Amino acid sequence: MRLQAELAGFLEGLMPQMEEIDRWRGVTRYRQEPYATPAQLVQSTEFANAVKDALNHYWGGPRLTDSRLLSLRVVQAEQAQSAVNAAQALRTVLLQAVESLRPEGERSMTAAEWTLYNILEMRYIQGRKVRDVARRLAMSESDFYRKQRVAINEAARALAEMEYNAQ
Repeated sequence: MRLQAELAGFLEGLMPQMEEIDRWRGVTRYRQEPYATPAQLVQSTEFANAVKDALNHYWGGPRLTDSRLLSLRVVQAEQAQSAVNAAQALRTVLLQAVESLRPEGERSMTAAEWTLYNILEMRYIQGRKVRDVARRLAMSESDFYRKQRVAINEAARALAEMEYNAQ
């Protein structure tokens, strides 16, 4: 009983520190820090997540209209050139990033070089469900999610390249 009392006292002493750690974790997880320049956004670790959020809301939603990607030069240039609103400009730029991943030749649902493009195009541009896309590409859902992560990172890389070329 004495050992239990000592252990309880020790844990009570750690509670303020654990609460502080939880508070820090909550701040970093949900806080969106403003970036001074689009280049800082592109170089941040959150860039791929911002691209994923924008793709998830490609056809409308708060993560597209409030996206940090709206500050990119390539998006602003598209908006000025096409005289469209910011969300439409971002949608166009995202489509260009996805299309840049398209391999040469005739589209194939089973060829490895077409996998990343097919995932992005069917899942986000066409808006199909994960199960339907995975079945169409003849892969398991878990394999689909792994490859989707790679595809989103490649789309983010293509978008970053477009941003650097817009400078």
